[in-house]
Amino acid sequence: MACPSSSHIPLFEYPRVSIQMSKNIRYRPQTPPNTTVPGTTSTPVRHHGSSCQAVSDAFKNLLVNSAAPVIAYDVENNEKTSVHEMLNFFLSQCATNNNNPAKQQHHEFTHLNHVLDAIMPICNKVETMDDVKEYCKEVEIEIDRYAPFVKLSNKILQKTATMKFPGLREPSLKILFHRSDPCDIKALHNGMETSRKPDVRDTDLTMAKDTASLEELNMPYVDFSMTSALVQPLRGFSWSDLLAVAEFKLRYKSCDDPPKKYGTSLTKKIKHVEDVRGPLYAAPADDTPQLPEKKSSTLLEKDPNLEPGIIKWLQQVQKQQQHPKRSAAETSADRTLTTIRSEDEAKKASKSPPPILVEKEISETMNTIPPVVQNAMYGTEILCRGPYASHAITLLILDDVVWIWWFDRQGAIQSAGINFVQDLPYFVVLLVVFQRFDFGHWGVLEEFWPHMIHSIPQFNVKFCTENIVVAAEPRADLYQRYSLTGRCTQVYTAIGALDKQYQPLSTNPLVLGELSSDSLALKMYWPEESRPNEAEILKRAFALGKTQDAIHDHIPELLASRDHVCSTGIIREWLGLKYAEEENNRYRILRILLFRKLKPLDPEQLPMKDFMRGWKQCLTCHFYLWEGGIEHGDISLGNLMWDSNKKKGVLADFDLATLRDNADKRGGERTGTVPFMALNLLTKEYFDGKITHLYRHDVESFVWILIWVCTRQNSEWSRNMWNTSNYDACHSSKFRFIFQGHLKVTRLEQDDLWGLVTALIGWVKSVNEVPAQGSQQCEPARGQVFKEVLKIVDDNWAWN
Repeated sequence: MACPSSSHIPLFEYPRVSIQMSKNIRYRPQTPPNTTVPGTTSTPVRHHGSSCQAVSDAFKNLLVNSAAPVIAYDVENNEKTSVHEMLNFFLSQCATNNNNPAKQQHHEFTHLNHVLDAIMPICNKVETMDDVKEYCKEVEIEIDRYAPFVKLSNKILQKTATMKFPGLREPSLKILFHRSDPCDIKALHNGMETSRKPDVRDTDLTMAKDTASLEELNMPYVDFSMTSALVQPLRGFSWSDLLAVAEFKLRYKSCDDPPKKYGTSLTKKIKHVEDVRGPLYAAPADDTPQLPEKKSSTLLEKDPNLEPGIIKWLQQVQKQQQHPKRSAAETSADRTLTTIRSEDEAKKASKSPPPILVEKEISETMNTIPPVVQNAMYGTEILCRGPYASHAITLLILDDVVWIWWFDRQGAIQSAGINFVQDLPYFVVLLVVFQRFDFGHWGVLEEFWPHMIHSIPQFNVKFCTENIVVAAEPRADLYQRYSLTGRCTQVYTAIGALDKQYQPLSTNPLVLGELSSDSLALKMYWPEESRPNEAEILKRAFALGKTQDAIHDHIPELLASRDHVCSTGIIREWLGLKYAEEENNRYRILRILLFRKLKPLDPEQLPMKDFMRGWKQCLTCHFYLWEGGIEHGDISLGNLMWDSNKKKGVLADFDLATLRDNADKRGGERTGTVPFMALNLLTKEYFDGKITHLYRHDVESFVWILIWVCTRQNSEWSRNMWNTSNYDACHSSKFRFIFQGHLKVTRLEQDDLWGLVTALIGWVKSVNEVPAQGSQQCEPARGQVFKEVLKIVDDNWAWN
């Protein structure tokens, strides 16, 4: 079906597919409005963003052209702050009395002016001025900017390293900027490889020397930062070998010369980047330019492997950016940009040709992506590099302007731009705070930083209340997904109960007792603070299980839990970025849970008899939990587990569950894994928080699990449109399957299962039909729904 012209719909907004069907069958347009909370508490997690893409396993690969459109949704609603506020926040983190950053009050810190006064002599030194002028010289290609920037920054860092600033701690790391282009940084996420090429990295001397030659290993800090750091690394490195990245864009061949003398006032006020999908433009704060639209051209539309959203992305990119990174050529169409230049840019035009929009060519076959999105993809990689990552800091540089970006699991924050040629003192303050950051300020939670134990990288987690210390191996991850925002769940195999000396404590009654090396699972994720604690939900479920056998042994066994002190709310409260109720910007915290390890309820690994028994046990457990006030809300194949010791099914993952008697703590995320969600919930109304998630919706998800299992090896029916974060596409495909296509599916080896599924599809049809005109239909009670489905299951049961 042809998509509407991209000029009529926003980028990546998929039109709902119109379905032709019998006049006697119509699908229910919506379920009853959400009355459990007063109105819409928030807009959902972005259903096209990386969080929904990750939980739905919708990424087919992590090539830049596939990941870029998804990351763009994550950053388009970025929060904004001023240069002064961002620098003051960073300074507050470096304060000598800042033992608890969560309690640091905004009004208690006024060091910016003092630091500006202190570093002014450095800025006005002849040597510094010469380095700034060297950066401003005319260049032909972008890479010619790297060395002057690294040299300028590293020289300033050398001068500020020994300076004493009242109220600020002294440097604990020997940081430096180091060119990284053209080296690829490769990483693996859930078996999929990424390859990215940031231009410059901010790193520690020890990290930098990991990629140095034997001769460079013995170089002192000053020599290394002035020689080796200016050229490309000898060999590649990993995301763990850097603290931050700087991405450069070239628009003008030269920059205006610096002033004769610097002062403490910010002379050039540069706007935030407003259009994350557009080319980078450094606009003064009082100017609102409009970029002319370029003529569109054909780009990969005929590639059958590309989804419609990706095609639109590439079409949009082609409209915006026509030039490769290394080219300084300019088309006549680009010359129209000269009409929207600011007053300062007009001065630059007298020295150099009109602006050129030059972008990075990541690979030979890939088209360019917008700079903000490219920068955000680096932030995503930093956040996904391990369990220790809490946030990422990046610098986006256009000629002589730098924007500071902060990424965490809640989203992105950007500062206004700093013209580091005209307002060098403010850039020097940024270098001063970077120099005084410890690993925690760079987003590295040292507690979870892997260290070597018997040649195996491991990190330790201590649960104080239970007096338990466990070690986990990051390479032995059981579950890990690629995303910028959201819960970003990671599950690792835990190695057992250890003390601080890594000695087993199996005889100590305060710990877990006899544990094998493969008996524990450590879950780390970033839930909304406003949601009920999963540990508390499981405790209530355990209490219900004491009197209900259908629950007992069918919920995961929680052994320990804790919340880390880091929160995405720290920086936002300090900056005054209170979340808006309608924008789902709720603070997130790092939560850590320790479980007895379970196996997936996998029909490819278990006999069909065990799989079906486990599925039915989870269905029954789910009903009695719902009756007890615990609404799971995220039924999927991945959330059904198997206890191989007890031979029982286990309903897992209560991180999105809610408690009916605590309706004010429901959070802002719409729950569900898209491929398994009920048809009624695959709607904009639900993702906008306007539809109640009912019990029957979860039951329908149980049915979709069986349909999924039946069709997993069927070449005559494609489930690709189910395995997506795009609820419109999934709705259309699943609707066609239910009302038009399921009888055409070739039966697999599970004939008995297909008989049950066919009967359950009839039930799904019935709950999605709209009553005849003039008649009324009340929502059935939970007990009635459960009995109906259980009777269908029992009548078609074939596994004794």
